[in-house]
Amino acid sequence: MDSLALRFTAEALCHQTDLLRAAIRQLGARDRAEDVLQDTLLVAWRKFPAYQPGTNCRAWLFQILRFCVQRHRQRTVTVPLSDQHPVPPVLPPVDLTRAIAALPVSYRQVVELADLEEWAYRDVARRLRIPIGTVMSRLHRARIQLRSELSIGRPLACRRLAGG
Repeated sequence: MDSLALRFTAEALCHQTDLLRAAIRQLGARDRAEDVLQDTLLVAWRKFPAYQPGTNCRAWLFQILRFCVQRHRQRTVTVPLSDQHPVPPVLPPVDLTRAIAALPVSYRQVVELADLEEWAYRDVARRLRIPIGTVMSRLHRARIQLRSELSIGRPLACRRLAGG
C-alpha cells in the first residue's frame, strides 16, 4: 500500500461506524445509509490528497457525508407499486426535520453539527468561529425550542463535553 492509502486507512476509515450511524439517523434506512456511506468514502478518497494532515478528519468526513446525504435525497424518487397503494418514502421524521428547519440559523447550525453530526463542542465552536459557551447556550436554547415544538416531555439526548 502506498503512503496515501495508509494515511487514508489510518485517519479516515476509522470513522466509518460513526458515519454510518449518522447516515442511518438522517436517512432512516440502513441500506440507503450504507449507499451514502460508500459515496462519502469515495468522495473522501478522491479528495484526500487535498486534505490537510493534522486537521479534524472526522469533521471533514461529516461535511462530505452531509453533502452526500443531500445529494441522495435530491435524486431519490419514490415509485408507487400501484395507483391505489403508493409507497411512502423512507425519510427522517418529518416533524423533526421541519422543527429543525424552523430554528433560527444560529441555533440550527449548532444542532446540526453537535447533535446530528455528533461533533465535539470545541469543534463546533471552531467551525462557527464562536466561543464554546455560545455553542452550549445556543444548543440548550435550540433543544428547548425543539422540545416545545415537538411536545416532547423529556430532554433530547444531551452529551457531555467530550474533549471541550
